[in-house]
Amino acid sequence: MESMIEKVLKIQQKTSAYLNLRLDVLYKELNGKFETLVAHVMMLDAQISQTADAVKKQEALVKGNAVESERHWVNAISDNDLGEVLEQDNLEEDAFLVESYMTRGSSYWCRPTPTTEHRSTSTAEHRSTSSAKH
Repeated sequence: MESMIEKVLKIQQKTSAYLNLRLDVLYKELNGKFETLVAHVMMLDAQISQTADAVKKQEALVKGNAVESERHWVNAISDNDLGEVLEQDNLEEDAFLVESYMTRGSSYWCRPTPTTEHRSTSTAEHRSTSSAKH
């Protein structure tokens, strides 16, 4: 009976050693596949980041071109010689500082009217037409 138990123990040891070796091989293969997957995910993450940066740069470029094409730089204002451009800064896209001769010492930030807005050419609608004498 002892010899049978010893045989069973030896078979069990061999089986256990074989299973351990087989599990080690499978673990190494699986670990290699995970490392490959991690490297691939990192590569995809880098590509996504680069693509996002490129899209942001492209959007900024397109937006910059659109703003630049719609921007109207005003070098002088002719309002019966009542306004003078003092400085031109990009504080709010197309803003420029105007000092009026009518109100000495007062400065105002003005923006040109976009070309997409319709402006009436009739000046009579804003003026009084009464000819009453005072």
